[in-house]
Amino acid sequence: YSILHLKTEIPEIKLILAGDGETKKQVENIVKKLNLSGNVEFTGTLSEEGIISKLQESDLYVHSSHAETMSMSILQAMASGLPIVASNINGINNLIEHQNTGMLFKSGNVQDLYEKILFLYQDKELARQLGSNARKYTESNLSHKRMFLTYYSLFSDK
Repeated sequence: YSILHLKTEIPEIKLILAGDGETKKQVENIVKKLNLSGNVEFTGTLSEEGIISKLQESDLYVHSSHAETMSMSILQAMASGLPIVASNINGINNLIEHQNTGMLFKSGNVQDLYEKILFLYQDKELARQLGSNARKYTESNLSHKRMFLTYYSLFSDK
């Protein structure tokens, strides 16, 4: 399973890859070889405004990782209200509650990832609800105001 399979199910699919990581050239070559250049956009490194713009253009955020601590990109996607499909690993599964604030797939299981993406594409109401829940979670638990109040309660006299 791959973007080729998703392209069959969702002909208009577009994958946006941000950043200039060490595997970028390798991925660009694979995209060319598979004739997917019209379905994949390589943005390079984005400014903060560029990140916001790309998140606002997107329908879904996918984060496939084998190791993670606290992912700023997942937090940005959550705050943007995007439905998220991400690897079920430590560092991600403590941010995303499966079927509440996103969908988790088994890390390295491409078929599971494919199925979750297709499922959310087909169930737009669930996708909207997951994105809404993710945004509410960030507002309630991770906002500057919330962090200030937490620190204030730790250091204030009671």
